[in-house]
Amino acid sequence: MEFIVDLFNELNIKPKIKRTKYKNKDNKTYNMSRVIIYNKIDIIKFCEYIYQNYDFMGLKRKYEIYKKINN
Repeated sequence: MEFIVDLFNELNIKPKIKRTKYKNKDNKTYNMSRVIIYNKIDIIKFCEYIYQNYDFMGLKRKYEIYKKINN
């Protein structure tokens, strides 16, 4: 998770990080984290970072949404 926080700091993105614990059916406790970006400008910054060398493999639908948002 520190890598994600460091990356967002480097990109000047302010996400909301939610950490929760849950138990499965065997009563084992697990940690879960979610990173949420609410701001449109921050979403565009993150997409520019992940799609800077996009080779049209994987995340194609997300890339199409990014293009629509960015225009």
